[in-house]
Amino acid sequence: MSKAKEKTTIKGTPRQFNQEELDAKIEAAVTHYEQSPQSKHLIRHSLHKPLLEEFERLILEGYRLETQLPLMDLNFSPYVIALIKPEHLLTEDLEAVKKETKQRYVEELEAEHQHYQSLLLQQLLEAEEEKQRAKQEAEREKLIEKFKQQAAATYTPLNIPD
Repeated sequence: MSKAKEKTTIKGTPRQFNQEELDAKIEAAVTHYEQSPQSKHLIRHSLHKPLLEEFERLILEGYRLETQLPLMDLNFSPYVIALIKPEHLLTEDLEAVKKETKQRYVEELEAEHQHYQSLLLQQLLEAEEEKQRAKQEAEREKLIEKFKQQAAATYTPLNIPD
């Protein structure tokens, strides 16, 4: 016995652009960036002199010493210094993070809208197919009734004596 096909039904509506939702996503992305290694600059050297030379150069360029970052990536070099990027670089990075977050949010909304459109298309097709099937079934029933009458008129009942 075949299982009846489930009808497509749309539940709810796709999300609309919501500035508060976007702001929350941007805030989370900024926080993630600020706590990630991408917001820092690591200087690695196996010798202390090149390490200190690069450290001095970067401090003059506006980098600041990072004292909160745990240094777990020490496998390749015995000398590692973590620096916080200068404000202008952080600002550029944060603008890029915000732009990328908004782009992902918009793509997410567009994909959701596309999904709902495809569900609606499927629902409309199924409804039309059901109408056509019901119409064909009604026409078939009419034909069967017409042919029953024709058969009854053609073959008269048997007259069997008692």
